[in-house]
Amino acid sequence: APELRPFAAHLPVGGVRDVRGWKRVRERRALRANQEFGESLVDSMLLYQSVRGPGGAAYEIIARYPFRSDA
Repeated sequence: APELRPFAAHLPVGGVRDVRGWKRVRERRALRANQEFGESLVDSMLLYQSVRGPGGAAYEIIARYPFRSDA
């Protein structure tokens, strides 16, 4: 089914269900250490908490971190 929500640019930093998963994250990050992905202006960062439920994950903003004083 097509996505009905408006597009919101985001960059998932990563999710690990168990600390044993960090080894794989570090290995994959090392493979892309010198890769360029382009540029974007980012004025803040939102920290989300995801809660799994029977209908899928629900996301809640728990903090906003502005990168500029006027953001």
